[in-house]
Amino acid sequence: MGIITIVPFVLLVSAIIYAVVWAIRKTNNPATLAFWQGLLRYGVTCDLATFAMSIGTEI
Repeated sequence: MGIITIVPFVLLVSAIIYAVVWAIRKTNNPATLAFWQGLLRYGVTCDLATFAMSIGTEI
């Protein structure tokens, strides 16, 4: 497991943990929502980019 695969894994785990916390707290602050949405989008983008790079190196 290299450093490139550790970063998306950590982002995914932190997103899952925060989703549980978010569901319990019921935070409706728009600034908080925008921050975490941006962080989740970054995590998905990073994951897709590393997946695309892994496919490109196998061809």
